[in-house]
Amino acid sequence: MNMNISDRARIRTLKIKITHAVIEGASVGSDFTIDEIKKQFYFKDSDLKNYLPKLFEKQNLNIVSETFKLKEIILKDIELYVENYNDVLNEKLTDLEFNLKTVYLKMKDYYENNNDDSEVLQRLIEEGTGIAIKLHWKYVPIYPEQYIINSNIIPEESLKEYYDHFHPLEDLYRYIFEESKISWKSTYGDINLNKEISMEIYTTRWGHYDNYRIKRTLDGWGISGLHSGNVKCAKDGEGALTDLLKHDSVCYPEEGLKYAMELLWNEADSTEMKMEELRRKISDIAEWINEVEKVTHQYQPEWCGYY
Repeated sequence: MNMNISDRARIRTLKIKITHAVIEGASVGSDFTIDEIKKQFYFKDSDLKNYLPKLFEKQNLNIVSETFKLKEIILKDIELYVENYNDVLNEKLTDLEFNLKTVYLKMKDYYENNNDDSEVLQRLIEEGTGIAIKLHWKYVPIYPEQYIINSNIIPEESLKEYYDHFHPLEDLYRYIFEESKISWKSTYGDINLNKEISMEIYTTRWGHYDNYRIKRTLDGWGISGLHSGNVKCAKDGEGALTDLLKHDSVCYPEEGLKYAMELLWNEADSTEMKMEELRRKISDIAEWINEVEKVTHQYQPEWCGYY
């Protein structure tokens, strides 16, 4: 079964993490425990859950000490990436970086001045692509996966095709010159997983605030409220959170809430979002719900009584 581009982009990131580990001296021909995979290659908890079987084969069926080994096809990719990295070390990389900067600034000027000479742009992109292919292997960059999803191309499958556009060339330029790097050692949102946050929700029905407890989980959100016990909901809050609000007859911006909850989940998962920021953004969402609840009851016609 073919994987979607989102899964392929994540697997690409994990392969690049392993590549960087090898470049820094790690050995990948042996067996690994789950703990070793997480610590040596900086896999997230969700990576172990969702992608481990796509990269590793189980070697030991004893569940107490099960071990895993890189699949042969993955190992060959890693070896090729490291070989490409070693090959470009003999290039005059400082010159290449200077040339990339020159080409990028010319392309940027092209767009900012509404130049419509497509032949000029195409020449610049062709020149930039040739430079980018070599610099790609010097840096072996981890890009935000949404960039790769948008392009619908896994870079290492066709660097010429991937960099044959302004925006990927700009991404590489920024990676090199603006320090917009994603560290291969980052485990992103694992730092904010499964940590409870207070979500104060006002209900006109009861005339006070209720304290919901919410935490980000691998698959969505965990909620505990006055009426729910411990329950789970989707990334957009559909399920436990929306059910609790409906149970308490809270008026809230349903589609907006779902959009905000999923947006926040994805941001918290793909960045090193600290708990302080996650807590603040959950509070922002709670305040939005509360204001909609209050104003809906306050301004409905007296003769209506719908809410």
